[in-house]
Amino acid sequence: WGILDSGQTTQRDSLRSSTDLVLSDKLPEIREKTEPPITLFLERLAPFVAREEELQKLNNYLNEALKGNGRVIFVAGEAGQGKTSLLGAFSRQVQEAHPDLITAGGNCNAYTGIGDPYLPFREIIEVFAGEPEANAASGVLHPDQPRRLEMLLPVVLQKLVETAPDLIGTIIPVQSLLHHASSGGPRLQALLDHLQSETHQHFSTNIQQSALIEQYTRMMQELSEHAPLLLILDDLQWADQGTANLLFNLGRRLRGHRIMILGAYRPDEVAVTRDGQPHPLSKVLYELQRDYGDLSIDLGKAEGRTFVNQLLDIESNCLGDDFRETLYQQTGGHPLFTTELLNEMRVRGDLVKDEDGCWVEGPSLDWEILPARVEGAIGERINRLDEPLVRLLETASFEGEEFTAEVVSQVMNLDVRETIRQLSSELDKKHKLVRALGSKRVGGKRLSRYRFQHILIQKYLYQRLDDVERVYQHERVASTLESFYEDELDEAAVQLAWQYEAAEIPEKAVIYLKMAGEQAQRAAALDEAALYYEAALKNWPKDDLSGRADLLNKLGICQWITSRLMDALKTFEEGFRIYQSLENWQGAGEIQRQIGRLYWEMGDREKSLYHYHQALSVLEMEPEGVELARAVSSISQMHMLAGEYDQALAWGERALALAQKLGAEDVILHSMNNMGSSYFETGNPSEGARLLQESYLRALELRLPYDVCRALVNLGEGWTGHGKYAEARKVFQELSKYAEMNHISVFAGSALVELGRIEWITGEWAASLNHRPMIHTWLERGQATAYLDITANVFFAMQMNDLGLHQPAYRMLERIHSVVKGFNEMQMTGPFMEQWAKALAGIGRLEEATKGLVELVNTIGEREFIIRQAVTPLLTALSWYETSPSEETVELSKRSLMILEQVHKQYNSVFTAAAFAEGQGFDQLREGEVKKALESYTKSADLWRSLDSVYYRARVLNRMGETLILTGKERDALTVYKEAYGILKRLGEQIQEQKLKISFLHTPFVQDLQRKIIASDQTS
Repeated sequence: WGILDSGQTTQRDSLRSSTDLVLSDKLPEIREKTEPPITLFLERLAPFVAREEELQKLNNYLNEALKGNGRVIFVAGEAGQGKTSLLGAFSRQVQEAHPDLITAGGNCNAYTGIGDPYLPFREIIEVFAGEPEANAASGVLHPDQPRRLEMLLPVVLQKLVETAPDLIGTIIPVQSLLHHASSGGPRLQALLDHLQSETHQHFSTNIQQSALIEQYTRMMQELSEHAPLLLILDDLQWADQGTANLLFNLGRRLRGHRIMILGAYRPDEVAVTRDGQPHPLSKVLYELQRDYGDLSIDLGKAEGRTFVNQLLDIESNCLGDDFRETLYQQTGGHPLFTTELLNEMRVRGDLVKDEDGCWVEGPSLDWEILPARVEGAIGERINRLDEPLVRLLETASFEGEEFTAEVVSQVMNLDVRETIRQLSSELDKKHKLVRALGSKRVGGKRLSRYRFQHILIQKYLYQRLDDVERVYQHERVASTLESFYEDELDEAAVQLAWQYEAAEIPEKAVIYLKMAGEQAQRAAALDEAALYYEAALKNWPKDDLSGRADLLNKLGICQWITSRLMDALKTFEEGFRIYQSLENWQGAGEIQRQIGRLYWEMGDREKSLYHYHQALSVLEMEPEGVELARAVSSISQMHMLAGEYDQALAWGERALALAQKLGAEDVILHSMNNMGSSYFETGNPSEGARLLQESYLRALELRLPYDVCRALVNLGEGWTGHGKYAEARKVFQELSKYAEMNHISVFAGSALVELGRIEWITGEWAASLNHRPMIHTWLERGQATAYLDITANVFFAMQMNDLGLHQPAYRMLERIHSVVKGFNEMQMTGPFMEQWAKALAGIGRLEEATKGLVELVNTIGEREFIIRQAVTPLLTALSWYETSPSEETVELSKRSLMILEQVHKQYNSVFTAAAFAEGQGFDQLREGEVKKALESYTKSADLWRSLDSVYYRARVLNRMGETLILTGKERDALTVYKEAYGILKRLGEQIQEQKLKISFLHTPFVQDLQRKIIASDQTS
């Protein structure tokens, strides 16, 4: 049942071999005098009982995973019900049965308070990267496992560089990898160069959690191509949000891969909320259950009597039904309690062997005086130990479920070798209260790691001491840990923060809380980082205002990125007041810029610009610095997004000159992007393309993925706006490839949206529709992707409206309506309102649709420059008279044409020329100028054809036919109608899904053309 597991003893012996080799030449007498283990009940206790059904289920799941049908399975049960034992027994069994299987495990920690981001997954990646003793914490190490891991190590290191570079220095320590790379020969030299390069350090300073999670997932998928993987996650009830997010993403993407994830948790802990929010694991369980169906093995539902009987019957005994029933009533069949109670009964003499070697009830058996709870049974066992061993265990319990022999030794002023002997020989082999995990080096010092056999044992020992003694003991443990990790304090920051908090020394705790927050922030675990910063701020020294302001700035950034915008605003405002009082104008200016960004995201452009200018006024009082350049470039971006391109270019030129003077590459790239987009929008595509191409190449050289993507998306959109679809397609294909390789969800998804839009416009409807599933995938993977959510859903709505599915289009747009309104940017508002009006009209809400279009056109008309995204909405508004004839829509049509003419003068592109000619034709036909209308429609149709815009051409051909009828040219009209219908028919043939095809073929556009062809044919 895991407590008296002979398999674990073998495992511990193999782990201790390195320590024994070190000590054997100095202390041979210790090895010779070691006493044999005492005989606990039962002597030949098998490693596992009463779990054959559960083991068989797990084996079945693994067999499926080995075939490529990867999956997640959880073992649920309360403390002491055998979750860890089941995981360990299964792991050892399958490693024996499958020589190529790689098993790695990790544990969540009950004593890290706020959370240790990604802890079990960090331990797993450390196993793969050459630290197999990390596996021992989960009891999953097999004697052959180090050999298997060694064979896989070169592949692991290669994948870290090629597939998961952001994990280096965030999920896995750089020093560990440097050691393995330097000893791995020429083929690992690339890794060494990568780790030591400044570009990698710069590249890893601003990583999104989605990128880390994506890279970790891809790495596991690629490793499983070389060997099947069993990943074991224990104590998930203590999981932090980052661990839950990574588990969720990896768990959903196992199909087609030889990976099985096996997790264990306590249902009662997961049912409890954290700070009023659901437990991080609860959503994971719910969502994965939707993917996999039943995914939990509940040990709490197992029949306790079966366990009691099987446990007793391992050895020969003469224990009757009354004894078995009473034992069951006493323990409820709880595995840990039952085993501990039987051991206690043996020690008391309540169980003895008769002359035939059969276990029987002893003459002194008295059920009334036996422990009534598992804690009592543990207490009886502890009380039988010699006092020095009890004190040693009590001291160890202050470090947590896992502890360090050297720390215990120094706290107690003991000889470290004697401490290790007591732990390994006495408390491990003899008493089975702890187990050895292995050793590691920190700053040149060897640290020997152990783990309590069960957390209930650790908790019992910890609670034996009173509050006063606990405080002093935590202080001693904290200072000792500090001395051991003095050269690598980052590695112990979480533990030290907890220890000093428990020691009630806040001035020390805040140092490590801040350090833990910075660690979490570097690893993109921003929720945990914010919690650490908030905890540090509660006790931050009152006289250190500068440090407090810096901490508030860090906290505000975390809150902003995790969309806690109002919290971030409050935090930044407090930080600003402190910087202002200290006359730290650089800090004050930086925070004012951050507040400006916040207001932009909240959709308040006026306040956003105000705070950007506040930042400017503050920073201009100081010598020119990078923060000033950033503020200037931010103002340029605000004007660019608002379509105020003259101001965007003026501010952009100032930002670029200052950034070049200061050598601020990030600002150079930012300002080039703003200016490049502005030149495209003001009819100077060659200059826009030059700036964006240069920005792209510089960002690529500097390995700044976000800036690479921003340059590509702006370049692609610029070409799209000028109707250069071939050029735009190449750019978006490159963006798609690069963003997917670097796991940047918002840009990977945006590239597919823009490619899909181009394909839709150019009549490649099958390809366009095929992009939908992958866009949805990127939407699910993304973090803080409101922009992608809007552009994707507007694109989907465009498809649905053109296919005649107005109700689904309406639902998509309704969901993002408030978000679009909040952004208040024409590049989003224009396309949204066009599809919103079409959807509303399609479901019979014409009045609302008309009102929305009137407001949109009035807003567009107020601007000096009109962005390209306004062109097709203007065409829709211009022809709205057809949908809803009235004086209002006539005025709407005229105003839209005036603005469309302005847009064409601004861009002077084939795209705007085609749109303007189509608009002129509609206006001229309404005014009775039939001949002019025919000329305009003919010109527009030719221009749309030159752009491969087949759907737009079909629309214009339809209107040409109507115009030809008015001139009496029925035969020409029939030819034109047939061409338009042929276009629509070919589009319909590309639609694979019958529901979509049927809907499209029954749209008013298609049906109207069919009727016109029949009528014209009859007339002819």
